[in-house]
Amino acid sequence: FSSRRRHTRFRNVTGVQTCALPILSLLVTSPAWLIALVPLVEYGRARLVTGAAIAVGAIALIDLMHFSQGWVQFGYRFSNDFAPFALPLLAVGIDRLGGRRAWLMLGLIGCSILVNLWGVVWAIRLLGW
Repeated sequence: FSSRRRHTRFRNVTGVQTCALPILSLLVTSPAWLIALVPLVEYGRARLVTGAAIAVGAIALIDLMHFSQGWVQFGYRFSNDFAPFALPLLAVGIDRLGGRRAWLMLGLIGCSILVNLWGVVWAIRLLGW
């Protein structure tokens, strides 16, 4: 947990206070992104995969050079910068896995939804958002 000071109103307490924020990786908050790794075996052979992988890598490299994770949010907010370029990789990964591993895809997507639902509940109850 990361301890941050913030100015907020929480129940009967107002003013600057410290709150505990979970530092959660991208793969904890959205494990469905693991599916985007599947098409990387076609890197260099498929233009879509190669272009999307280069875009994601370049943007992620710049984002990772930035020391801050943002202010008060759930998960790694800078992943939104490269998410549009990672979506084609995710789509190709879903296509490549097909029906053989549908249970794996549904499990990762379902886990992503549940973790983010937990994040919303956590933010509403603990932070008063």
